[in-house]
Order: sequence, then structure tokens, then C-alpha cells
Amino acid sequence: MSYSPDFRPAAREDIAEGYAWYEARRQGLGEAFLLEVQRCMMILLRSPGAFRRIHKEFRQALLDRFPYVVVYKVSGKRIVIMRIFHCSQDPKKKFRKKRK
Repeated sequence: MSYSPDFRPAAREDIAEGYAWYEARRQGLGEAFLLEVQRCMMILLRSPGAFRRIHKEFRQALLDRFPYVVVYKVSGKRIVIMRIFHCSQDPKKKFRKKRK
């Protein structure tokens, strides 16, 4: 089965914030973060059931090089990416809407 990604706005914000934070620390590190997210997404699209369920239909995949998890659910042929969540945050925030 072929899956397609569907990034929720909170996930897009998480990626942009992570990129900006790492790039401000060292030039090129933000790019490395994006590549790691992309690598993880390729694995998810091939085998979305390979990662453990964390809450109801939600699953999470840990990034290798950065302290983030990809929180997602499978909906038909879509992988709905809810958050790209930094592991130092309160885990309960994974399921709350982001405040601006």
C-alpha cells in the first residue's frame, strides 16, 4: 500500500522552529535536522505500523540524531503528522493545540 504524508499546521510549525533553533546554533545544523525528519518520514511512509502506539490511534517514531519524535496516525492511505515533538517538553502537550 502506498501512503502519502499529511502535515498538520502544528507539525509544520514544529519543523520550522526546530530548523531555526538548530541553524542559529550552527550553520548547516538546521539542514541536518530537516534531513533527519525527511529520513524518518521515508521510513514511516514505507512501514507506518512499525512504530509503537502511544495513545489511541497515535504512534510515534523517534528521530535518530535529534531529541524529537514524530507523532502521527494512519488514516486510510494517509499518514497524518500531528507533531514533530521535542522530547524535553511535557509529553501531555503532544495532544494539545499549540498556543501562539
